[in-house]
Amino acid sequence: MFCLAQHLNLTSIYKNKIIEFECIRAKIRNIYDSDGTEKLSGVVNNKITKFKFFSKSCQVYIMIEVSQDMFDFDSDGFMNYEKALYFLRSYFERCKFEASTHEVNIAFYARLYYPQAHSKDSFMKFARETL
Repeated sequence: MFCLAQHLNLTSIYKNKIIEFECIRAKIRNIYDSDGTEKLSGVVNNKITKFKFFSKSCQVYIMIEVSQDMFDFDSDGFMNYEKALYFLRSYFERCKFEASTHEVNIAFYARLYYPQAHSKDSFMKFARETL
């Protein structure tokens, strides 16, 4: 992305302009001046221009631990599983709003505690007996 920023030095840009550089395809989504007001066009000067790059397609791994703690209340009064659902809902709504094509992998995992097993051998013995 640094090379793309250097490539754009002293070039004019406008909103929704498509830029292709080597194997990178980018789209200018927003342009702001130093006051924070949105502009329709401008000239890039690498000494004062700040870039923010966002990917519209990436691979995301979300790991959720399923445990008894999920049903505990937080200091805000929400259960932890409600917070997890709220996070997933807001994430997918943002992806839909941004028209992004992320590949999302959600992994649920849990820990098991065997109080009968004090070592690996005793655990294997306990596991064979239960199966």
